[in-house]
Amino acid sequence: MKYFLILIFAALIILGCDKPFDDKFYKTYREILLVRTEITDSLEANKEVLKVLKKNGYTEEEFRKTFFEKARTEREFIKIIDSLRNSIKSEYKQILDSNNQKK
Repeated sequence: MKYFLILIFAALIILGCDKPFDDKFYKTYREILLVRTEITDSLEANKEVLKVLKKNGYTEEEFRKTFFEKARTEREFIKIIDSLRNSIKSEYKQILDSNNQKK
């Protein structure tokens, strides 16, 4: 149920953004942020991140290279990355708050 709510919130925020994160890189980065938020054990999280990368057609090196290339060439890169991070934090906080209210 928790994961379903995260996906719903993620979809709503993506749809409501001024600049949709339709780029494969940003979708992948967002999925990585979700994994890092949900899995506290770093070894397990790293395994899941590798699965996310593979699912989206990246190797770890290709993703890293794309990250630095976008950081170097895209004017809005930092804004987009910050927006993704903030939306994940916000969604996760809402889920935690709603779970605490149910108790």
